[in-house]
Amino acid sequence: MSMKNVSSRLGFSIAIPSDWIVNEDSVGHEPAPSLEQRYEMFQRMFPDSTFSLEEYKKYEEETHRLYRKRDTAEEAYQKLLNSERAKASKMGKFKKVYEQDRKTAYRMFFDKLLGMPANEKLDKLASRELSAEEAYSGLMADPETFLVDFETFKWQYEAEQEALDEERRRKQGLEEMQQGLFEAAPSVDRDFASVEVVKLKLKRPMTAIELYELDKPRPTVTLWGARPSKTITVDRIPAVGYYFIPDTGDIKFLNVYLTQGITGWIISCSCKVNAFPKYKGVFNEIIHSFRRI
Repeated sequence: MSMKNVSSRLGFSIAIPSDWIVNEDSVGHEPAPSLEQRYEMFQRMFPDSTFSLEEYKKYEEETHRLYRKRDTAEEAYQKLLNSERAKASKMGKFKKVYEQDRKTAYRMFFDKLLGMPANEKLDKLASRELSAEEAYSGLMADPETFLVDFETFKWQYEAEQEALDEERRRKQGLEEMQQGLFEAAPSVDRDFASVEVVKLKLKRPMTAIELYELDKPRPTVTLWGARPSKTITVDRIPAVGYYFIPDTGDIKFLNVYLTQGITGWIISCSCKVNAFPKYKGVFNEIIHSFRRI
């Protein structure tokens, strides 16, 4: 594939395929994207989505509303219990089977939940002299039925909220340090291939691995991620490379982080997961063509 060198306003040059075009090359903090731009990014991340622009707008508004109102651990726990209870067999079906074979009814009840009790536990449940209504009501009322212990849930929930807050602080810090954005992509493409280069004015000198730590997504929003590689050199600077797939599962990223003094760079190449083998060589050429000017 033939490549062409492109000089950016951000003080670097980079080689991109000859049929790619530069969509963004801006100095300064990136302005907040418009609704239409956010919708376009959403479509790139979820290419199979059938959301219209208006439906996406309502989805954003509801998401922001829920974000502003953070549930307490107790509220979140109750929602989880309600969600698990909704998965259980309905009373009518449970009763019909229970009156024929109690153990089979209990097995059917637990089949759609988080885990099936051991046979000894099922035998113990089936040995109780309860009506179908009493057995069913007892199962639905007992949190242990759904393997959700409140104290364990509370600890996990609060830890997750702290991780979310920390991620927001990291992302806000990166946004404040951003000096500009470069983005290029094929002029015609169904694989959502692109390369972005973000230039940062760091608040202090840091290593490439420290910059990676600031930018990396949380494990809970990552479907897959490789261990960061420290063996990369870009423009004679030691760099860190990181492959990952967000939990959407459709797009795969190769991010490369490099720093020099208080200047940092994040080179991000991405495309649809099933197209990544096709673009991996192109992405490597793009990354290793990066030169400061």
